[in-house]
Amino acid sequence: MAGALVDSSTSDNDSCRMMDGSDTSSDSSDDGGPHSCWLDTKALKPFPKDKDAKGSFSALCGACHSFFRGKREEDTKYKHIQFLATLRTTAGRGCRLCALIRNTIDRETANHYPANILSIFLEIATADSQIWYYYRKGSKRPKYGSFVQGIKIIKLVSREDVTMSPLASTSAFRTTDFNGEKVMDVPIKYWHTADSNTWSSGNRQLADQWLSRCLVGHRRCNREAAKSSWLPTRLLDIESHIGSEAKVCLVETKDMISKAQYISLSHCWGRNPVLSLRLSNIAHFKRGIPLESLPKTFRHAIEVTRHFKIRYIWIDSLCIIQGSVDDWQSEASSMRHVYQNAFCNIAATGSPNSHTGLFFERDPSLIRVGRIEAEWDGPFPQGEYCFFPQKFWFNGVSTAPLNRRAWVVQERLLARRVLHFGSQGLFFECCEQEACETFPNGLPSLYNGSIINMFKNIYANRGEALDNSRQNHERWERVVQAFMRSDLTQASDKAISLSGIAEEFQEHVFQEPYIAGLWKSTLAQELLWMILRERQANGSPSARPPDYRAPSWSWLSIDGNIKQYAPDFEPTLIEVKTIHIELLDKNHPTGQIKGGYIVVQCHLVLANYGTNASFDPNIAQNYLLFDGKEIGTTIVFFDEAERKPSEDETIFCLPIVTYRSYTGVEGLILLPTRKKAAEYQRIGLFKARDKAVVDRFHLDNTNSKTTIVII
Repeated sequence: MAGALVDSSTSDNDSCRMMDGSDTSSDSSDDGGPHSCWLDTKALKPFPKDKDAKGSFSALCGACHSFFRGKREEDTKYKHIQFLATLRTTAGRGCRLCALIRNTIDRETANHYPANILSIFLEIATADSQIWYYYRKGSKRPKYGSFVQGIKIIKLVSREDVTMSPLASTSAFRTTDFNGEKVMDVPIKYWHTADSNTWSSGNRQLADQWLSRCLVGHRRCNREAAKSSWLPTRLLDIESHIGSEAKVCLVETKDMISKAQYISLSHCWGRNPVLSLRLSNIAHFKRGIPLESLPKTFRHAIEVTRHFKIRYIWIDSLCIIQGSVDDWQSEASSMRHVYQNAFCNIAATGSPNSHTGLFFERDPSLIRVGRIEAEWDGPFPQGEYCFFPQKFWFNGVSTAPLNRRAWVVQERLLARRVLHFGSQGLFFECCEQEACETFPNGLPSLYNGSIINMFKNIYANRGEALDNSRQNHERWERVVQAFMRSDLTQASDKAISLSGIAEEFQEHVFQEPYIAGLWKSTLAQELLWMILRERQANGSPSARPPDYRAPSWSWLSIDGNIKQYAPDFEPTLIEVKTIHIELLDKNHPTGQIKGGYIVVQCHLVLANYGTNASFDPNIAQNYLLFDGKEIGTTIVFFDEAERKPSEDETIFCLPIVTYRSYTGVEGLILLPTRKKAAEYQRIGLFKARDKAVVDRFHLDNTNSKTTIVII
């Protein structure tokens, strides 16, 4: 995004003043004082009055007000505010744009040099209707490597009445992007109403509207519920009282006379001890647990459940006997049904542990859609615009503390409805809609295609014809990647924590055997997963845990940031003769694995590897050597960052697919186990981009094939 650097404080009649790194705006000042820059001084003056007849335009400081006036060009960075102290001051005084920028910088630079940030820059990008903003830290010359993120800005076109739900309508603006294409409807009232607490009376009404809309109008969300009478083994009855003391009682659902609705809870346990069900206290839990003895998140979840007039709630730590292997195995295998059959899943999305709670105080200005009048010259249309953070859902939901847990991937995807309690507000998901306080009528169409939207289309269309297409494999790949980016407290839970989603895909999408994270008909190509940069999603080195979890050829065997191979259904160079998986529970084919192997007929070529320096000083680039020589262009991706063979040790290359008319090949890197003859284990993947390498494998010679076992 290289472009000119321009002062944004020009008025309608001013010409743009070009500025370089040595401009007169005190770039070299280190004291952080807001008055050391004349642009900041303008920002700190009384806010300009810029309101329509109803006073509904957003408050802006002088610097932000000036940005929407004067000559503006695309791909040009305009200096906005010089010092972080100024930004905090103007945001605190009510400037909506500065508040959004400050909030994002605080998020992105938490514990990282916030006091050293200098010079905020803004840039208009017509391609995706955003104002991009950048910050520069501690340098006299403009350097724009520190791109933060964008603010979506959308042109308001006409005011109309739109239906928010089967129960209510509201006035809203139709909007377009810079190219005149319709984007969404923006409910007007939500520019004015947002409360400082995330469970205010207004938000309680909003949650009621979302659930009512779903219950009344969403066929996909209610189709399976109408048929099911399934209940978890245990529930918590929240309407119990012993004398005057409020208690919750554990109940065995087999003793319940009739079907009951229940709510489920997704939460982070955290590092501090959590009250939990055990064999030693199960009788006590049935007599009643005092409400005040529960952690705050549980108490808040019970309050929300009562608000929805539901009598029962399911909380994992209180409904599964902790420390009992038999009970855990039984309940873990039914987790899919727990979330699918819940009336709604309450998600403690913004809480890092069970003691933080669901309800937060927040800055309501960060929730409202901003509205401004633009009078700029140049390629951008004049008129009224609304603006909001581009990554509001990503920050509020996708990367929130709860959604870093691997178990929560299936909890979130399998539930018919999820009400997220984030640190900045409420968010709602169901099979047909995603909504939030900023967009209560549903997210703009520009946010379609999220992993939630993609998966729930499959879940909601169960029973309808679905083919075993590449698109469905890509959907599975996206689910797996989301899962592998998440954390597990117990490494042994890898298979079981994904089993519910695997069952859903097995029954309603692929309709074929599930083989340790892979699918039988495309298993040969799916062996070609790889670890990105020898790292896990949290940055730590990729590694296999010390305790067995899955065969080495399955991605379930490793903790790492994986990229899967999307099958193209073309013939492969190997033939899978035998597949054997030994399950911990034979009745749970997507569950935990005790052992396994495959027998394949294949070409197998001896090699070594060498190492070159790469652009990343922490990761070397590995390549293949044949007879001690480098042939063509090859890359080796090892599975484990810190457990590689020595460079003089012989490795074995097993080619699986060719492409580009036999000018490229991909396959596995194996090592012999030295326990049995012709028995190997996977240690990585190789890619070759040269016909000379392909020729080395003698792929046309079927007599050169051998039969091996990979464990």
